[in-house]
Amino acid sequence: MIPYANMAPVRALGCPEGFAFLYLTPRQSVDALLAGRVVAAALPTGALPALQDPVEPVGHYGVAASGKVGSVLLYSRKPFEALEATDRIHLTEQSATSVLLLYLLLREGRKPDQLPSPAPTRSTATAILRIGDDALVGRDAADYPFCYDLATLWHESTGKPMVFCRWVVRRDAPPEVKARLLAWLGQLDARDDALVEQSAGNEARRLGIPRQKMVAYLRGMRRVLQADDLAGQACFLKTATVHFAAYQTWRKQAAPGTGAVPAPLRLDRAEALRLLREAPLGELMARAHAARLRRHPGGLVTFVMDTNPNYTNICATGCTFCAFHRDGHAADAYTLTPPELAARVRLAADQGATTVLLQGGTHGGISLAHLVAYVRAIKAACPGLHIHPFSPSEIDAVARRETMTAEAVLRTLWDEGIHTMPGGGAEILADRVRRMVSPAKCSADRWLEIMETAHGLGFRTTATMMYGHVETDAEIVEHLLRLREVQDRTGGFSSFIAWSFKPGNSPLSRTVPHAAHPALYVRILALARLVLDNFEHIQSSWFSESENAGSLGLLAGADDFGGILVEENVLKTTGHDRQTTVARVKELIRASGFVPARRDSDYRIVEVYDAKGSVS
Repeated sequence: MIPYANMAPVRALGCPEGFAFLYLTPRQSVDALLAGRVVAAALPTGALPALQDPVEPVGHYGVAASGKVGSVLLYSRKPFEALEATDRIHLTEQSATSVLLLYLLLREGRKPDQLPSPAPTRSTATAILRIGDDALVGRDAADYPFCYDLATLWHESTGKPMVFCRWVVRRDAPPEVKARLLAWLGQLDARDDALVEQSAGNEARRLGIPRQKMVAYLRGMRRVLQADDLAGQACFLKTATVHFAAYQTWRKQAAPGTGAVPAPLRLDRAEALRLLREAPLGELMARAHAARLRRHPGGLVTFVMDTNPNYTNICATGCTFCAFHRDGHAADAYTLTPPELAARVRLAADQGATTVLLQGGTHGGISLAHLVAYVRAIKAACPGLHIHPFSPSEIDAVARRETMTAEAVLRTLWDEGIHTMPGGGAEILADRVRRMVSPAKCSADRWLEIMETAHGLGFRTTATMMYGHVETDAEIVEHLLRLREVQDRTGGFSSFIAWSFKPGNSPLSRTVPHAAHPALYVRILALARLVLDNFEHIQSSWFSESENAGSLGLLAGADDFGGILVEENVLKTTGHDRQTTVARVKELIRASGFVPARRDSDYRIVEVYDAKGSVS
């Protein structure tokens, strides 16, 4: 499922029975279909010829516009017709179809050697291509005097609509799967207008634009395609086929990264270390907050209703910072059966939890079959609840125990419907630190390798940091840079979450008896927003630190406030016990100057609350 606003009416249908939404950019959708990681997708039109064999259309559904669409825009320092060979255009890696459309429009009235070329960085570009939500909110618009809607240019040139994507299903999918997808999308025939009205409010609040603008945007495109749309699609594909070889040569002139900020604009190691050590906290917070507002201009702060039960406290890793783990002979050691765990999750779901973060320890008696049994038991007890299970450390332990690859373990979980994974066990991604605080846990390289493998299979994961013990400032920076490098390659991290070491009752407390100052928490969040320029979300937590520190984090680059936590056990064993309510979380968000919004585990907005507490 494409996460942009243009798919909001389709998302409002809800997930069809027996399926799970996986949120991917258009380009990622192509890769996932080819790899068989998804059975259906809204496939970018430009990819249709290459995927004719493995996929087929699902009815007459997609996204099309006759003229202005509003979310495929070229911002330029000079008129479109004046762009020439000496000019450069910074492109997007999110949608190859939009780039191909731009190329076809640039060819009109120009010889091949007169075309502006792709720019590797924004700083060297005369024009930039923006798509999706970035275009809709007008990001970067103030920097460029000219703006061109590519759908309008296409319609003016050809007189035909532009079809941006088509819903397709893999040809090898069972007939009953195809029938359910067709029935699901078929609801659009009668309900599209109502779905626009239903979804426009949340999408407008999410992006910080007027509701009527969102309604006009969603009504300006068609999700139920007509005969003219199919003729427009055929025209685009015919033109693209004629010029595709030349397009590929042009496109390869520069190869921007997978959505990362261009290298010259990025914080390097030395500057990141200087900011962490020396920058006045207020200045650092202001800089990070500005970066946050550029990425999330709507002023929303999200939270999720979740629960964090642990299926066992028996763990052979013996991390020195952990007060929760027990050996198998301890009087209070336990391992829950799948029905016992499912009953605890059901209790949390009855109190409003929509997500379960499921982790345990490296228990020698826990096999992959046990993990699958836990997942199945929770699904049976709580249909529709999102299961977010098993950190890389647990994946590594099970893989070694069963002499399997981590990829094989992950594929098994994927086949059980698990598509997200928590980022626990990262601590500090420097082996000097890990040898001191978690010598039996997987190495930094192994943790990152498992994450990269998971991303390659289609998993969305979080990334974490546990600081405030034996690490150095340089190792904090190294941790962030290593996460950024993986994200450049995969784009699979959804968010970054930091928390401080809690010394109570842990072996490490004998050498590190005091917790880090809350100011360091705020400083790390601010630095993370600036270094992790390719991460969509930075979380600040009322729970892991305090209400005051968590609230300050919202002014230091964070856009998410974490979970309500119906159940939590690990930090409680250190003496760090925090509880809150939805009303209190909304109050804290509003007090920091933001609008509270409840999300799901994919960071999709479920409901938005206004300043007085009503739902919009």
